[in-house]
Amino acid sequence: MRLRGAQPAHLAADPPGGRRPARGGLSRVAWPSAFLGIAHVLRRPVLWLSRHIGGFAELEHVGRRSGRAYATPVRAVRRGGQVVAGASFGVTSDWVRNVLAADGCRIGIGGELLDLTGPRIVAFDEARALLPPVTRFILRRLARAEQCLLLDVA
Repeated sequence: MRLRGAQPAHLAADPPGGRRPARGGLSRVAWPSAFLGIAHVLRRPVLWLSRHIGGFAELEHVGRRSGRAYATPVRAVRRGGQVVAGASFGVTSDWVRNVLAADGCRIGIGGELLDLTGPRIVAFDEARALLPPVTRFILRRLARAEQCLLLDVA
């Protein structure tokens, strides 16, 4: 018999690493779970910073179901005719899924507003050569990004 409000034993203990797996048993998020609760609070200040410091970009995308326009701060770098954006919250995050569904987006990076097309998810190791050392360190070691979104400049 279980007391009201008590959890079954297999749900009570936190899994190794402190993160619960998403539906299907796979962890969707590369960030520590402590950041997830405050991500929505940090978005506005980081958007402001993205306009004033390098390494950040403001990615404009359209919701795949709502049709609403969104602005999301991302770590991104332009290399020639391509832009690499780190998928810090995983490839199942809404902004990645919106960009893939719309087959493109716009990004404010380096004082320019660029139209991007042909999004594709690549492993971090494939994108490594396109990233400068500081961004590479931040995405891989701090944000623990395992994939990146590679887009072509239209």
